Amino acid sequence: MRGSERTITGSQQGFQMPGTRRPRLRRALALAVLLAAAGCGGPDAVPRPEAYARWAGSGPDGTAQVLVTARSAAPIAAAELLAPDGRIARAAGLPVGPADRDYGVAIHGGSDTGVSLGLSLDILARAMDPPPQRRSASIRLPPDLAAAYRRTWRDWQLTIRFADGPTLVQPAPEPRD
Repeated sequence: MRGSERTITGSQQGFQMPGTRRPRLRRALALAVLLAAAGCGGPDAVPRPEAYARWAGSGPDGTAQVLVTARSAAPIAAAELLAPDGRIARAAGLPVGPADRDYGVAIHGGSDTGVSLGLSLDILARAMDPPPQRRSASIRLPPDLAAAYRRTWRDWQLTIRFADGPTLVQPAPEPRD
C-alpha cells in the first residue's frame, strides 16, 4: 500500500481510525447547530398575518371610513388606500411597533477571574414572541377622495404593513352606503 498507512485500533465504543474522532465531532456539532437554527427560523416559524377590510360608511359631511382588521403577532405599522391617480389615504394613530431585535456578543472577565462570553440571539427572542392578536386600523377618506372611491373602488388597492416586516396588498372593499 502506498502513502500513509492507518491502523484500526479498538476502543470500548467500537473501532475507529486514529485521529478521526475530532473531525467527526466537529461535523456533528456543526450539523446540530445548523439543524437547530433551521428549526427555529424560517417562513413557517412565524404565522403569516391575515387581514381584511370593510367599508364602515359615510359621514354627513361627505367623509368615509374603511376599517382594517388583522390577525398578527406584530402591530399594524401602516395601512393605506392607493387611488388609481396616485393619491393615498393613510390610517392615522397607529401604535408604534416593537424595537428591532439584534444580535450581540459580550465578553467579561479578567486574568484572575477567567473570561465569560455572552450571546444574544434573535432565535431565542423569536421563540418568545406573543401569539397573533387582533389588530385594527381606520382609514378616513376626505369628501373628495370618498366621492372618487365610490366611483372607482375596483381600481383602488389596500396596503397593510406590519411592524415585523410583512406587507399585504389586496383589493379595496366595496363601498356600501
